[in-house]
Amino acid sequence: MNNKHEAEIMKLMQGKFPRFPIFDVFRDFVSWVTLSIRQPLEWQNAEGIESRMQELCQKYNEKERRTMTEMYALLVEGMEYAVRFGEYTDILSRIFQGLEIHSKNTGQFFTPWSVAYASAKIAFEPERAKQEIAEKGYISAYEPTVGGGTMILALAQVMHEAGFSPQKELLIYATDIDYRCACMAYIHTSLYCLPGVIRHGNELSQEIFGMWFTPIYVFDLWITKDRILRGHRDGAKTENAGGTEKTPARAENRAGADKRGNPATIEQLALPGLS
Repeated sequence: MNNKHEAEIMKLMQGKFPRFPIFDVFRDFVSWVTLSIRQPLEWQNAEGIESRMQELCQKYNEKERRTMTEMYALLVEGMEYAVRFGEYTDILSRIFQGLEIHSKNTGQFFTPWSVAYASAKIAFEPERAKQEIAEKGYISAYEPTVGGGTMILALAQVMHEAGFSPQKELLIYATDIDYRCACMAYIHTSLYCLPGVIRHGNELSQEIFGMWFTPIYVFDLWITKDRILRGHRDGAKTENAGGTEKTPARAENRAGADKRGNPATIEQLALPGLS
């Protein structure tokens, strides 16, 4: 699907920030959007998040800040446009590649949507999903190198097409070592109203630099349903402007209440899988 909003965002990024490398503009944009979504959710970290947002705002002049706001509005409109066509398009990944700022030299490539969609169709088993949902109310998907979220968004679309509700019946756990990618995945899952826990970290070394909950995860009280988080007290520290801080105390306290689960038991597949 041709989404005109992507082209408009790229045009603004390339033409309205002549003082900055396009690499920095994109990173600051996805960071600012991520922080703006997280701020009302993380009451304990609100001041630090606000401080980081102020730092980003001070870096740009008033005209450039207005352009950032315009790009945010275009992003939301673009995602709404995709939803009207029944698609969960990874708009930011396409912009990222369109601007040619991904790290080809380090082997950073994004899965084409057609490949992600075909993989999700193969991996998703409706009958097994129905059984899992009947037993615990949802299925879960784990993506250790999430990128912008193409694979998990393709799974959400396949579920939707099969008559399921990914907003209510899919729990996402995803990680990426690239901060920009973690932000993109968080923005996509948040604005598409998908419950999930997005982590900025290294799955190989198990270093976690930030762990962020999507709005619907918080507002729909997924912490009471999430067997992984309830069953394992994750000692990860979340990234913030003034340094690091532990995950919100409310979630952390509840996480220690039940020791039955363990993240290592999640089915670690490159393709979206069920657990």
